[in-house]
Amino acid sequence: MKHETGTVVTIALSILICVSLVLLFVPFYAQDGGGVSLASYTWFPTEHTALSESISSSIEGHTVSDILTCTIFVPFCGLACLFLLWKFRDNLVSSILTGVWSLWALIWFAKNPALRLGGGIWSAFIVLFAAASVLSIFYCVTLRRNHKDEAGTKLAADANKQPISSH
Repeated sequence: MKHETGTVVTIALSILICVSLVLLFVPFYAQDGGGVSLASYTWFPTEHTALSESISSSIEGHTVSDILTCTIFVPFCGLACLFLLWKFRDNLVSSILTGVWSLWALIWFAKNPALRLGGGIWSAFIVLFAAASVLSIFYCVTLRRNHKDEAGTKLAADANKQPISSH
């Protein structure tokens, strides 16, 4: 892959990951004329018991851990992917891991009925994770194709070398 393309894709994925992390601090749930961010709800669930009761009354069988699991693991895994993308740029494994993370986060946010109550911010998360998934898949395919092309070029160059004969 041309270095410029890899850099552009890495920057784009990094921006998507960072925006998803920032959205954790944006008001997600409406409560008492204000809003509660996912980060606040995750870190201080006992301060939001009225919100927990409201969600529980809206969604049968809901527990706080349904939200906590997602809002703890998704950001930490996203930070790990961000680190891997920059540390091992143009690496197929780091792009695969980023793709797995974004697909996992997309599925987790989409299937969680308690998170669907977030309205517009929930939609923003879905769009971000879907975009990161598509971009990661594109990056993986492009990296794989370029590795094959480089291997083919190297084989062709090796075949064109003339053996040195000694007389």
